[in-house]
Amino acid sequence: MAKIMKLEDMLGAIGDSFKETRLIPAGEIAYKYLLPKQENQFRFYILPEEVISKLRWNKKNFVDFSVYEFLLNAAEHGNDFKGIVKLRLHSGQKGIVVEVEDEGEGMPEKIVDILKKDVYKREFLYNKGKKGHGFDYARDYLDKGILDGIGFNEKRNAIYLMALY
Repeated sequence: MAKIMKLEDMLGAIGDSFKETRLIPAGEIAYKYLLPKQENQFRFYILPEEVISKLRWNKKNFVDFSVYEFLLNAAEHGNDFKGIVKLRLHSGQKGIVVEVEDEGEGMPEKIVDILKKDVYKREFLYNKGKKGHGFDYARDYLDKGILDGIGFNEKRNAIYLMALY
């Protein structure tokens, strides 16, 4: 079963933290944060390098990729590529918590139910008739210990991801 947590519990788990907030136009997310690191190699430039460098080697790119997936989901499904997506990074002594919040109506309850299942079978989730992979990745990363927790606000238009160092 996925470790679904409240934001307050995540912040307690990472210890004293510094919070950075970015307001990102939804229309820029699809191309702004996926940049070539070297020829034929891509890296997601979302989390600051000083934060990424603290993560264990097996978490570095996967955590950044998870954040990118949820930014893209928020821009597309929550905001229809309009408006602002909020990205909040809490960088603590023991880990990080990333919040991604859109201006939409929130995720269907079935997504949370799927994440809560003891036995997880990869399945596509539908929102507005489009396939979504973000929560499949998140569940895989939770099961493999790459992400240490996931959570949502009450409206379910914000997702919280926790990765411990």
